[in-house]
Amino acid sequence: MPQRPLTSNILSVREGAPPLPRVSHYLVASFLYVVLFTLFFSPVIFRGKSLAVGSDALYNFLPYFHSEKVLWDRFVFAGFPMMADPTAMSWYPPAWIFSYLGSWNLFMMAAFIAASFFTYGYVYSVLRCRFAAFISGTVFGLSGFMIAHLGHPHIVQSASWVPLLLWSLESLRPLLSAKWFLIGSLAVALAFLGGQPQIFSYGLLLVVAYALAMGWNMQVRRRRYYLAVLAMVILGVGLAAVQIVPTAELVKETSRAAYTFPDYASHSMPPRQLLTLFFPYIFGGPSHLALVPYFGAPNQTETSGYAGLLPLMLSIAALYAKVERRLAIFWFSVAIVALLLAMGDATPLARIFFQIPILNSFRAQGRHLFEFTVAASAVSGVAVAGIVRGGISKATTVKVVLFGSLAMALSLIALFANSAGMHALAARGGIGYFSLRPWLNPAVGVPLIIFALGVTAFLFWGRNPASPLRKVLLLIVLVIDLGSFGWFFEWRYAATDKNELAAPPIDLRYRDLVNPSNQRLMPIRMGSSELRAVQPSLSRLWEVPSADGYNALVLTRTSHLLNINEPGQRLTSVWNSSGFDLDLMAVRYIFMSPHQLVTDAAGGRWFSDDDQQWLGLGCDPSGRTSFTVSLPAPVKSTALGVVSRLACSTNVTDGTEIARVRIVDTSDQVTTRNLVAGRDTSEWAYDCESVHAAVRHQRAAIFSNYPAQMYDKPCPGHFYVSRLHLEGMKEVKRLEFEWVKGAASLIVEKLSLIDETSASSVPLDAALSQPERWRLVEEGAAARVYENLRALPRAWLTNEVLTVTGDEALHTIKSGTLKDGRAFDPQQTVLLEEPVNFTTSNADRNASVTVTSLSDTRMEVRTVSNTANFLVTSDAYYPGWRVLIDGQQAKLYRADYAIRGLILPAGQHLVTFIYEPKSFYAGAVVSVCSLITLVAIGVWSWRSRVRQ
Repeated sequence: MPQRPLTSNILSVREGAPPLPRVSHYLVASFLYVVLFTLFFSPVIFRGKSLAVGSDALYNFLPYFHSEKVLWDRFVFAGFPMMADPTAMSWYPPAWIFSYLGSWNLFMMAAFIAASFFTYGYVYSVLRCRFAAFISGTVFGLSGFMIAHLGHPHIVQSASWVPLLLWSLESLRPLLSAKWFLIGSLAVALAFLGGQPQIFSYGLLLVVAYALAMGWNMQVRRRRYYLAVLAMVILGVGLAAVQIVPTAELVKETSRAAYTFPDYASHSMPPRQLLTLFFPYIFGGPSHLALVPYFGAPNQTETSGYAGLLPLMLSIAALYAKVERRLAIFWFSVAIVALLLAMGDATPLARIFFQIPILNSFRAQGRHLFEFTVAASAVSGVAVAGIVRGGISKATTVKVVLFGSLAMALSLIALFANSAGMHALAARGGIGYFSLRPWLNPAVGVPLIIFALGVTAFLFWGRNPASPLRKVLLLIVLVIDLGSFGWFFEWRYAATDKNELAAPPIDLRYRDLVNPSNQRLMPIRMGSSELRAVQPSLSRLWEVPSADGYNALVLTRTSHLLNINEPGQRLTSVWNSSGFDLDLMAVRYIFMSPHQLVTDAAGGRWFSDDDQQWLGLGCDPSGRTSFTVSLPAPVKSTALGVVSRLACSTNVTDGTEIARVRIVDTSDQVTTRNLVAGRDTSEWAYDCESVHAAVRHQRAAIFSNYPAQMYDKPCPGHFYVSRLHLEGMKEVKRLEFEWVKGAASLIVEKLSLIDETSASSVPLDAALSQPERWRLVEEGAAARVYENLRALPRAWLTNEVLTVTGDEALHTIKSGTLKDGRAFDPQQTVLLEEPVNFTTSNADRNASVTVTSLSDTRMEVRTVSNTANFLVTSDAYYPGWRVLIDGQQAKLYRADYAIRGLILPAGQHLVTFIYEPKSFYAGAVVSVCSLITLVAIGVWSWRSRVRQ
């Protein structure tokens, strides 16, 4: 009998399978999932909050969901290719639909409903058992992986399409069908367009493994099946090329292109945290559950993979099922491999996978718990179908319970055997009391109760698996089981308030101040800053031009220049910098959290934030050797309080003078005091194991401690406090700090002028050390704002070009010194990384540069100069930008490490910068061709049906 073509719409039923289902039960299943997730998320959606948890959702997704999609975003990072960023979901149809409706909650709920429904469809297509399919869908949708990642919307969205891919693969096995070929291709595309290439890649690995395993015993159509799956994946990837090609270009410009193995293996699940598969909150959790704060491996979200205790018993039952034994073995294998991969560098598999291109650009190996969750849901379905069809006897169900109880008992033994380690981890996390006794710790007691409920429900249902009442009871216990983790996770108590999307008045006020000059603002967020102004990425909703942002794909050069990490936090203090990084990015105003006061044991008052003003050459040969603090008004004081620490100082002997302080009063009399190692300050890592034995000075009085690490080993870091007493009362107007020659660095964190006669003190603002650069504009409840008096305009002219390497350019900008020893002036000299033929005479003092037009993908600049110049703009350099001088194409250079520039002849010119990314247009062409191919297959199939 001839085989049917790929475009045939007729599906045959596998031998021995029941008749194909009607559509009605799919509608019932989808309706039940709608009800389930509406009730589950009701504490948030009916309280006017958003299902957006944590910084990722608030700063990386909500702004792009609610804003216009553009090729180039000029409001973050001094320019960023928005459509190249998959997390912006620019080409994701559900994002279009729900953003048009203005409902983020529906957008997120739809993903959970789809994930469960597609899992239902996949399992039903294999097992033809509705109850088994519904159990599987419930396990996947309510799993710890899905709920924990609610704060990563792109993970949830991408993961929701993978079960549809599996459904397509399974539906293509009986007979190659155009309908399921098209659905599978769309699912491939949507899994990537959902915004998470990592989950997409893991999903494709799963698809390839499933197709190879399940198609291997197809004697007649195996080759055609493999070719159809390959074509389906290729066309799906082609359909998503409009996103994939620009994303590939963007990744090359980020730190992901040079990930090391430690980067790759970060946020993995340590073997000890396999216990969370039985006791999900054993390493802590939400305090409202009477649990201790989380103290496990970094990032609880990335290491959460709880799939339920009832599914654990069901997975054991699947081993005895006579239904789809090969399927059960496949998913068991997937679960084991996924757990090994999730443990990262704890197993050799991580090193092997790190050698695979694309996969080695992803970190957070704990996300392999995704495949584990898919496997757990599928295996649960196999077990339920086996029991429903009588493939597992009642005696066997008792054995299953015994094995499940044994597994639970072994996990308890492992837990108590590791008691000392658990207590040590808890203590390291700052937890004073921690118990493993079930009646004292809900993280132990609740799972034991849940397990007992699961055993009872399983045995009760197993005696009469056809009973509707017993099915409902089993399902309720399953929801309680999964909800014992998911119902209490952070989305319940940390959901985003919709008011957080409203524009703060301070943002709008300063936006209007910088718009005429086309300059920028920048929040300076360090550590746990509570700054509520110019929120990263959210500012783009209100068209506030910012040099900051929040994105895992921040351009490497922008990140290095501004000293920011992926979440946009500043890594070094602005007060310690004499460089031109903020100036080059045209940052006119910086925003910091309002000052908070702290009082030490002696009654001295200090500002809570740390200044990090480095002094000395011990750690950095190019460091500064002095700084001056000029007070706006004299302060009467009898002592100067200094909070500081040493670095690179293990060889400094006790009593060594580190720095000298000159205290100048209003009569210009100078009082000199010394900062001495062991008396006034000490090595910050004094009590770190690898440092303590080598330190040659005493430990000074500790002001405060902070968690740190040395050579990957956690240890306490210290700030030290000292009072430098003056000779009676002085009206201090200036402080001059000078480093004394020695192999160490002093980090001044806080300063306070103290009047011991009145028990009062005046903390000093770090900006006072650079009055020629920073001016305090205001301080309120939202922020304190400083004006950068050296901020450059959006575009300017220079008349000297120096050719340097990238590292030399960055060092010059940070240090303020050219490699020949001259002071660097960005308005005089531009740094290029390629040779250029440029000569000019003296600069034209009357030259002018005016930005006449500015949009997302276009900027026009008018220049007037009697001499040739080099035009520089404070916009991020990126492939796809081109420049025209009076309508004629010109060469665009990467200038000053991270921004744009070009050679400009003498005279009057109109310079036009245009963003036309070739990667976007190339990807769009591939997507259109793939779409045409898929439409052609659909039309061909339809015409074939008509003819038949």
